[in-house]
Amino acid sequence: MIHFFIGTKAQFIKMAPVIEEVSEHGWDYSLIDTKQHAKTTSELINLFNLRYPDVVLSNRKENIKKLADAILWFIKDIIRLVLFRKKIAKSVFQGRGGVCVVHGDTLTTLLSILYAKRCGLKIVHIESGLRSYDLFNPFPEEIIRLISMKLSDSLIAPSSQAYNNLVKMGYSSKSVFIKGNTGKDAALKIVQSPLCPDDFNVLPRKNYVAVTIHRAENIYNYQRMKLLCEAVKYASKDKNVVFVLHDPTQIQLLKYNLLGELQANKNVLCIGLQPYDKFIQLLLNAECVMTDGGSIQEECSYFNIPCIVLRSSTERDDGIGKNAILAKYDLNMIKSELNKMKSLKLERPHPLLERCRPSEKIAELLHKISQA
Repeated sequence: MIHFFIGTKAQFIKMAPVIEEVSEHGWDYSLIDTKQHAKTTSELINLFNLRYPDVVLSNRKENIKKLADAILWFIKDIIRLVLFRKKIAKSVFQGRGGVCVVHGDTLTTLLSILYAKRCGLKIVHIESGLRSYDLFNPFPEEIIRLISMKLSDSLIAPSSQAYNNLVKMGYSSKSVFIKGNTGKDAALKIVQSPLCPDDFNVLPRKNYVAVTIHRAENIYNYQRMKLLCEAVKYASKDKNVVFVLHDPTQIQLLKYNLLGELQANKNVLCIGLQPYDKFIQLLLNAECVMTDGGSIQEECSYFNIPCIVLRSSTERDDGIGKNAILAKYDLNMIKSELNKMKSLKLERPHPLLERCRPSEKIAELLHKISQA
């Protein structure tokens, strides 16, 4: 049995193509949803035509919005795991062994590894080997990565850089390099769909900069948020700005009294989280993107979209030195790059460009491990 143990937006997006490959081969699998991003992942299940999760660990209807709520949820589940191992093995893993597939560097990643470890399952960590080499940037993701790589039985690296990181850490014996990120398979599946939206009634069709900010090391730091808002205001001087607000970001902007000025700016359009297919089109139509999101950095690299990464360091090399630059919280650098990127006309790859199909190779590897 292959158990996919996921719960965030990025995990559903990046695991959907792998689950599809497993399903098409007729291999037995289960889908376990922690509901960390309950509202968003429900939309993705429909978008990618996934079957409803076999096991749902919460009746939550909304995404977890506050850090304190996330910590409380995590602690409660850990206590449950310690006290009720046999019950969990039966209810969550259906009393069956096999392999537990975990992804990335979220609280769901850590929780799923602890569940699988406690219940004696083999663990495969997908998108492994990413390192910023800074424990607190991003936080807690970098720490979760270290724990995940240590406790997992097999590690799948999406790039030569990630694989080399694993080798340097002494994990070569349990590491596999499968070139390409499954997120690319997901993004291309969406843009190739005849149902993919090509219009946004509420968005400017041209001359806009897309912005997303959501990482904890940014939104819970007033000075950084103030600086990043200054960057948004600078971008809005001669371009429209579409600022996609995550719930925690909006909460913190309100707390810091920074949201009102942005909303009052006629060139800044603040909108909520978008369905994945609409968000991909938002990126494709943007002149450039400002983001602290690793997955968005990747998506910009797939389509050669100019991207300013709003972080001090990044675990991903996708696009860096090509279509993307690391801002390092230098406002003057951000302004300079905005001036360049807003007039930069990079050739956008055709959406039907050939895929390297890492999802297919990963699915085959998972089947092999589950049968061992």
